[in-house]
Amino acid sequence: DSMTFTIMSPKVPAGSISCGGNSITLTATGAVPADYPNYVWYSAASGGTVLGVGSPVTLTYANTAAAPASVWVEVAASTSTSSSGSNTIGMATGSLSWAASPNTGPIAGPIPFTVLANTLTLNSFDIKSWTGASGNITVTIQNSSSVTVFQQTYTVPTNSTAYTVNINNTFPMGSYTISVASGAAFQWFGGTWAGGTNAGQISLPTYGPAGEYPLANLSYSYTNYSVTTTCSQEVQVNLSCSLPVELIDFTGQAAQQSVNLQWTTTSEINNDYYDVQRSSDGVHFQTIGMVNGGGNSKTILSYRYQDSNPTNGINYYRLLQYDFNGKSTPSNDISVSFNESGKSFTVAPNPFTESFAVALQDLSGGELTILDALGRSLYSQSIEAGTEKIQLGNQLSKGAYVLRYSNTRGVATQMIIKE
Repeated sequence: DSMTFTIMSPKVPAGSISCGGNSITLTATGAVPADYPNYVWYSAASGGTVLGVGSPVTLTYANTAAAPASVWVEVAASTSTSSSGSNTIGMATGSLSWAASPNTGPIAGPIPFTVLANTLTLNSFDIKSWTGASGNITVTIQNSSSVTVFQQTYTVPTNSTAYTVNINNTFPMGSYTISVASGAAFQWFGGTWAGGTNAGQISLPTYGPAGEYPLANLSYSYTNYSVTTTCSQEVQVNLSCSLPVELIDFTGQAAQQSVNLQWTTTSEINNDYYDVQRSSDGVHFQTIGMVNGGGNSKTILSYRYQDSNPTNGINYYRLLQYDFNGKSTPSNDISVSFNESGKSFTVAPNPFTESFAVALQDLSGGELTILDALGRSLYSQSIEAGTEKIQLGNQLSKGAYVLRYSNTRGVATQMIIKE
């Protein structure tokens, strides 16, 4: 008697990754045998955690820089979702009320948490500022190898105001830490957290001195899978996103004589340059400057631009990002309120007898008016940018007057004295 054995080749899957907005989609490609109809996606080869089963699978990331560079896929005889849902962990936001010894500046960290589910999307958590001017904070999440897997900047309010930090990022099973960096002016409310675990979902251990735990109401969704695989090969699939630039913040701040703009990107592909555009009505924009882009980058890049000639009142700004192939993508609009009262002019001599010279400092031409103590106009003339001599002779009596400069963009005043 004889027996015949047939050695079957391992099942070899194929897959692709596409990017859209704040997510990546894992899609099966190629033919899959009928007896192995299920795709399984892993975070790493040979023992990585399951990211999802089936096709397509969509994972949420704050930006493509936070997404994995590669995933691994294989086919399975059977797959199922063993558990899934959404939940919260941590103290209630109202428990962030202890400020006798608050965290000052950057929140002391890092703050640990452990993902127990196959995949967990951390939606958000709450923090609460105690004192300090409103401004930017940077949230960084690292894995157990101290590799940054998420980083984003937020603008937060102050003065006992709770703020929800939206993360919306998927994390595979593993250990992580959260760090919150801020300016030294920030101080943070804390509460007491004794630690806790939602079985099969997430663990949030005890952290720091009593009363100083700074995070509350961590919201998340999770999924666990059951997979049976035999006779299959894992195939690596690399991430290739078409988004040219991942812009994580774009802010502006009024200074004494300008508006200072800054923006940050986490990754760039074929980024040639930015046009900086301004509008007085939020509808009609004009280009006011250009800033070179970073080309190709997977690190955080920061940019600055100073608008030295803003409009008095509300200024609207946006960026128009250009690829090397000429394709352009606009950013979201921001608005900055600017008051030109910081700009000034000088008068010399002052006091004066018959004449004085007016020198405009960073001001365009406009109208000069001399007012008496009752606000009555006694003299006026047009003036151009630069320095101009005002000859009054005996038109004014001895005394104090107000010299007012005005144009369509604002008003500036200065006291003058006739001797």
